[in-house]
Amino acid sequence: MLAPLAALLLALAPLSAAAPAKPAAKKKRRPAPAAAAKTPRPSRPARHRRRPPEAPRPTDPTAVLWPRRLAPGRWAPDAADSLERLLEYLGEGTTGYSRADPPVAVLMLDGCALTGSPGDALFAKMTAQAAYAFDDAFWKLLPPQYGAASVRAGWLSFKDQPRAVWPKDPNYLLYRKTLHRAYDRLCADAGRRTCARWRVTLYKGLEEAQLQRLAREAVAEGLRRPVAPEPVGDSPDDPSPAEARPALRVIPEMRDLAQKLLARGFDVWAFSLSGQYSATEAARLYGLHPSRVVAVRSKISNGTLTEETLNPVPEAHGLAEAVTMFLGRPPALAVARPEEAPLLDTDDGEGLRVLVAPADGPDAAAARKKGWVVQPPFSPVREP
Repeated sequence: MLAPLAALLLALAPLSAAAPAKPAAKKKRRPAPAAAAKTPRPSRPARHRRRPPEAPRPTDPTAVLWPRRLAPGRWAPDAADSLERLLEYLGEGTTGYSRADPPVAVLMLDGCALTGSPGDALFAKMTAQAAYAFDDAFWKLLPPQYGAASVRAGWLSFKDQPRAVWPKDPNYLLYRKTLHRAYDRLCADAGRRTCARWRVTLYKGLEEAQLQRLAREAVAEGLRRPVAPEPVGDSPDDPSPAEARPALRVIPEMRDLAQKLLARGFDVWAFSLSGQYSATEAARLYGLHPSRVVAVRSKISNGTLTEETLNPVPEAHGLAEAVTMFLGRPPALAVARPEEAPLLDTDDGEGLRVLVAPADGPDAAAARKKGWVVQPPFSPVREP
């Protein structure tokens, strides 16, 4: 029995000793055909190259993000933004607004909101028309050292002549030149306040309605006059003529500002060193009510102007007096020149102050230290 078993084991031994079978070899893949070489693209100019996107910049917290109200014009950027914020946050419908006690805005008129002076325009017209009340009291108002005798002598010589021949009458030319020269010398010697009051005292003896008519005509004519001063000589070839300044120009940006302030419910006032009547007629061009004009006022007796002027005169410390008397509180907005800086100083710390002065001048530097906004003066434009 062992013999057959041994024979079977011997038969199976070659099979178990054989080496294990090798796995089938993987098929080799054919290499892909070589791609055709690409033609290099020409380098593009630097301005056409893609630039990496810039990192987001933080937004300006003081930027005006709402639709602007002021018409595009010649405002300095910081002045325009400051005015836009004022109109947005203090206008009608904002928190704390009251129609019974609206925010106040004050615009200086002469040479600031308006090119020229309404008082100068009226003075030039009344001198040219010899429209004063030439009585004894009038002649006492002219300082003798400024040529009062020449003015009176000239007037006595031409007053009975027809008006049509006045422009060629040497006595009329002498009268007109001397009166303008006296006005300029008085202003240079005595200062703006005395000069403004003297100019108004010359209207004494005139009826109020008459002066209102003359002021209305002077303002209307001033808008059509050339901007340059008009020479006033005693002859066509006078080498040293005096100057008349009857020209006026509305500043569109200032008129737009006044209208936007009124539309937003502000109480808008105009201050002026001109007489009350000429300043009132000029303020009408900006849509302001006559009751909102503070200028040099004459005392009136029985409908006739007297030589007495009333306080306050809106100049120097008189500006602060006018704010106290007529407004009763500091204005939320004041726009003035360096000559009217006392108006800008009437501040409770929350108002906007705009100084109209050259941006690179000493007045502008001092204004910025106080937190005021500087707006360069507007050049005159042609009246539409």
